[in-house]
Amino acid sequence: MAKLASNKNLDVFIVDSLVIETANLQSPSKSIKLKANDKAVNIMYNLGLVGKILPDKVINKNAIKAILLKAWSTAKGVQIVDLSDNIYLFKFAVEGDRKRVIERGPWNIEGFPLILKPWDQKLQNICQENAENIGALLGKVLEVDFTGDGLVCMSRFLRVKVEFEVSKPLKSGFFLDRDPLPDI
Repeated sequence: MAKLASNKNLDVFIVDSLVIETANLQSPSKSIKLKANDKAVNIMYNLGLVGKILPDKVINKNAIKAILLKAWSTAKGVQIVDLSDNIYLFKFAVEGDRKRVIERGPWNIEGFPLILKPWDQKLQNICQENAENIGALLGKVLEVDFTGDGLVCMSRFLRVKVEFEVSKPLKSGFFLDRDPLPDI
């Protein structure tokens, strides 16, 4: 009987320890709101397009990029980032290329329509300041590995190097207060 009580006390101790450790791993209770960089929004409004391909099969992302680069043959170039399944961000180097692509449309890829829309000024963007704010939730920001022109991240991800105390548990994430993406 004493051994059964001892095991029960051990189980309670283990459960209590796990509850404490789990509480330390929770995300910060404070959510953050990304701030739109006015200059970046203006650049993307004038130079950016968002596109969605409507295929009934999977099309290779690299093939899509190659087809569009050849078809559009821009004078100064275009950056193409796949945001999610069949949704792409296009950032043109000059406004004339963007305008020409819109005027020469509609476009299709392997027989499937490509729907293009101007960048919505309400869309949030990942800029240097937003990356630093996200990193600051974890500790002291040392460096931001930013793919783009410094104003808008032209990648699906970015890296933030953060210094933090290893004796404290690493937070598992954070809550992002954001508006829903518009339908395309």
